[in-house]
Amino acid sequence: MATTKKPVKRYCQCGALLPADNPRVILCEACRKRKLEEKYAANKSPYVQDAARRAKPKPKSAPAMTIAEVVRAADAMGLSYGQFVARGLDKVWRG
Repeated sequence: MATTKKPVKRYCQCGALLPADNPRVILCEACRKRKLEEKYAANKSPYVQDAARRAKPKPKSAPAMTIAEVVRAADAMGLSYGQFVARGLDKVWRG
C-alpha cells in the first residue's frame, strides 16, 4: 500500500502562507521585520537606558587604614594582624 504525502501548508502568525521548502522558517518576512523592530525599540526605551546607566560599577573608596597602619595598631594591642582584621578593628580603630 503506497502512501502519498500531501504538501503541508504552513501559516505565519499573521495568516500569511509560509514557503514549503524550508521547515525552519516560522515567521513571514513582514512579521520577522516587525518583531526585530520591536526588539530594538524595547532596548531604546528610557527605562532600559536608565537601568543601564544605574548598573555602572561604582568606584571603590580608599581603605580606612593601610596595611602598615593595621600591623602597627595590631602590634600595639598585642594581637596578630589576622586577629585584628577578623575582629573588624581595621575598619573602626584609628590610633
